[in-house]
Amino acid sequence: NSSCYHPHVRRFSFEVNRTRTPVNLKVHHLGPVLMNSFATRVVTNFQAHFDQVRDGDILLFAFGEIDVRVHFDKWTKIRGVNEEISRLSDLYIKAISNYTEKVKNASVWIHGIVPPTNRGYNPSFPFNGPLCERVNYTQILNAHIKKLCESVGFEFIDFYQNYSNPDGTLNPELSDN
Repeated sequence: NSSCYHPHVRRFSFEVNRTRTPVNLKVHHLGPVLMNSFATRVVTNFQAHFDQVRDGDILLFAFGEIDVRVHFDKWTKIRGVNEEISRLSDLYIKAISNYTEKVKNASVWIHGIVPPTNRGYNPSFPFNGPLCERVNYTQILNAHIKKLCESVGFEFIDFYQNYSNPDGTLNPELSDN
């Protein structure tokens, strides 16, 4: 998603058994692409990025924040919360499966959707719906995506509790927003 273009993402490392391991990342930034768009359309510039993926790479997909912030309020009025969450998460995991089936030995990781916030207002991508509803949508959508990941062998990175306040909103002390 658009957050992955931030320069701090390129200096990523992780800790295993108290040993910090730097990771050489190649970011394939698509811009502000919706999970819905990625899942339901051919994202033309994505294929050009995907052609650079090598066998054995780790592929991390991070979509959904804009969908929940801007569009879920509208979509759930059309289809209902459960139907929309099932529709979107099923299509998202199918799209990722279709893209990644051609890469041998790839590890597919799905980045959970970040906790919602009312900070950092952008009139081009406004907040739609009450914050408490967006928290609910995000938590249910993450749970559904996690379940689907388990069924197809993808890793789901669930950090929601680490970055949220007790009410489920983004902890501003842990965000640059």
